[in-house]
Amino acid sequence: MIIANASICKELNRLGEEFHPKSQDMTEEQAQSSNRGPTSREEVLCFLNELGWLFQKNQTSELREQSDFSLARFKFLLVCSVERDYCALIRTLLDMLVERNLVNDELNREALDMLAEIQLLNRAVKRKSTKMVELLIHYLVNPLTLSSSRKFVFLPNITGPGGITPLHLAACTSGSDDMIDLLTNDPQEVCLSLSLSLKSNFFASSKLTKPSFMFSDWIIELEHSSRCNRANSIQLRCNKEQP
Repeated sequence: MIIANASICKELNRLGEEFHPKSQDMTEEQAQSSNRGPTSREEVLCFLNELGWLFQKNQTSELREQSDFSLARFKFLLVCSVERDYCALIRTLLDMLVERNLVNDELNREALDMLAEIQLLNRAVKRKSTKMVELLIHYLVNPLTLSSSRKFVFLPNITGPGGITPLHLAACTSGSDDMIDLLTNDPQEVCLSLSLSLKSNFFASSKLTKPSFMFSDWIIELEHSSRCNRANSIQLRCNKEQP
């Protein structure tokens, strides 16, 4: 049995669709969830069992007694949740993870390495889940500290496998204007600094009259938008490479 708030229960109720899928009258939210690919019944049952164990342990045990829930088990729950767009559950799981692994207002190295491995923000961008992306880029491990000392975990410019960032993924995905807007308006404005650095490097290293950054078969062009439209922002255009 899982005892959780109404938002989490509403999300978990959608698991019924995985046991009894409906091909017709599917909502947009359910259709998006189905994009993650086939899921075994065993995986869903394992997910529910692990989640129930964690929630029960969290409510009945002291913090020092909760450390036996390993990072590997957290990794499984986090990946399953982000692949199903469970925003309320992701926030709760991250809070539990932080509570167990916070040292001097920062996540310890083991927890950071685990999060870097599973690439939650990249997964959310691939799924075009704007709600999940917004939650992740604004998530703080120490929300009660002064603004200058706040620690954000999920940054739009953090590289994943192959050196690809969430911003790269969004810029090379059709119909991703909303996603790009989210990523370029992150709380720390890291994308603004990144774009200025990239553009400077383009001009310094390229002999072309119109410098460009090649990414796969795409050209990502970064240019300043008008200050009257959006101050200190970057507009990204992703155009198919011309022959």
